Amino acid sequence: MAINPTTLKALIDTQITNETVNFAITPAEVGGRMKDAIDYSTEVATIYDVQTGLVANGTSISTTSVLSYGVNVFSTSTSTNYATKLPTPTTGKSLKVVNNGAHPISIYPSVSGGFIGTLPASSPITIPNNGQVYEFICVVNPTPGSWTVSNVTETNIYYAELVISHTNGTETNKVGLNTAGLVPAAGLGLDGNGNILFTGQWASENSTATLTNLLIQSNVLGSDCASGFGNDRIAASFLTAYKTSSNSTTNGDRHFIAFKPGEFYTGSISPTGTLNSPIQIGDTNTLYANLLASSELVNEQIGTGGAFSRYYYTFAINIPASAATKVYRFKYTLTYV
Repeated sequence: MAINPTTLKALIDTQITNETVNFAITPAEVGGRMKDAIDYSTEVATIYDVQTGLVANGTSISTTSVLSYGVNVFSTSTSTNYATKLPTPTTGKSLKVVNNGAHPISIYPSVSGGFIGTLPASSPITIPNNGQVYEFICVVNPTPGSWTVSNVTETNIYYAELVISHTNGTETNKVGLNTAGLVPAAGLGLDGNGNILFTGQWASENSTATLTNLLIQSNVLGSDCASGFGNDRIAASFLTAYKTSSNSTTNGDRHFIAFKPGEFYTGSISPTGTLNSPIQIGDTNTLYANLLASSELVNEQIGTGGAFSRYYYTFAINIPASAATKVYRFKYTLTYV
């Protein structure tokens, strides 16, 4: 560890003073005492207990994998076994996690009701498989406990508004990443050589990337929907797709929000403020949703690192025939680690 020059000088002065009380000290002895002082000052360095070759287990807080205080190095994490949890909380104690596995891992509180950072109670935090060190410090005990975490850096992707004209009486379906590229449907398949064939626009980040939050904003008002029932709701979705083997793929809605009127709307409503004509995103009473990623990490991947392909994503909007005639606007913001 680094030695504070002032502290070092004080240690050397003490050694020299002690040796020169009754007799002269030689230059060689001074050098020896300096070495003793340096050796002494470095003995306070922290030595961590390191657990290597760890294997993630399961996909939820019921995991049998429990972290230890010290350094925890994971060598195995997969799309079906990627969970672990923190140890019994003790205020002031800390641990470090390194993920060298093939898949990001989900770290849960030690028991339900615990907190990690600013996440909701019982929620896991995602640690990428990038070989970096992530430190957890217990700040509240006893159980269920509360933890801080350092070195988890999130990245935001801000997409431009999707602008969709809709006429009452005709259902509107659009899929894509920008207004110019919207199509009625999107999907993917394989050619005879196992290469992915895309329909519509799909994106993929150029690194391992795990979605942690999805914000969908709109200029939808509750009054745009004929009712709050299923067939009258305006829906916005987030889709992902990837190869599950050398000759098969999967794709589908991973996150879904139904914009609708009424007290049972599960998203949020913009507060009183600006009201433009025509209505814009963020105007008074426009609807939006802030969605946390699910614990199904394989469906939250949006970059590289798949066993058979990259992970791809796109957006989908459904406006039912009963919705009001209007130019609708939607904006997606992705947050990932």
